[in-house]
Amino acid sequence: MNPTWLIEADTFPDKDHQLIEELKHQNIPHVVMKFGKSYEEYLKDFHENDCIIFHGSLQFGSLIRKKTNWTGIYCNLPKFECSYYYSRFGEELLNSNYVMLPFGELNRRKDWLFANIGINNQIFVRPSSGFKTFTGKVTSLEHWEKDYKLFGFYGVDPHALVVVAPPSQIKREWRLVVADNKVLTGVEYKTEEAWDKDKPSCPPSDDVIKYAQFVVDKANYKPDPVWTIDICETDSGFKIVEVGSFSCAGLYGCPSYSIVEQVNRIAKEEWATNK
Repeated sequence: MNPTWLIEADTFPDKDHQLIEELKHQNIPHVVMKFGKSYEEYLKDFHENDCIIFHGSLQFGSLIRKKTNWTGIYCNLPKFECSYYYSRFGEELLNSNYVMLPFGELNRRKDWLFANIGINNQIFVRPSSGFKTFTGKVTSLEHWEKDYKLFGFYGVDPHALVVVAPPSQIKREWRLVVADNKVLTGVEYKTEEAWDKDKPSCPPSDDVIKYAQFVVDKANYKPDPVWTIDICETDSGFKIVEVGSFSCAGLYGCPSYSIVEQVNRIAKEEWATNK
């Protein structure tokens, strides 16, 4: 069965047009979700066991995984929990000197965290969840009350795990796509100065690609047939920022040709195997 791509375009409006144009160029069937049509209506447009490659929001990706047996939904979120993959990458992590604790304990333990984890009265806090229940950030003791309320703004469950680590200085950052556990392509999207959303795609150097492939091979980690990994450059060399799903991750202008070609192939072969 030839795959059909389902694109929730408004999720990544600044870059998904490149993906859509490449699908047109390769003459691959695709559907762009339109505003005003419910998720349930899109589910009815396809059969339960179709080969549908999804790219869009975590919310819809999670819904599809629960309600269909579609092949091509690459967002196995439990395997993108920090609590799942941190032990597989260890010292290669940017946040390798971390602790995890329940969100409900975060405020009570703040003095200990700043004293034992912090640097210059600053710590980095992020959710363990692959669903990203709040945006990770560096916070200070001075701004703790404000930032703690911001972390819990969307009603984080008290038992949900959070990661606390020392703040780190990142020079540059790349997003790479991994397909069949081979680093396929990527793009630089962040420097020390700013997020470079509007600059032309800048492919990773050979050193970045080699490092990414090294950590992929070393970890023996395959959360999905296709996934993403973020690599950064620090004063001490390259490190892993995080890993993420393919279906629900922005591509930041990654070269689309090889992504479309390889993901299409992988989904088609997976569907044929599982038929």
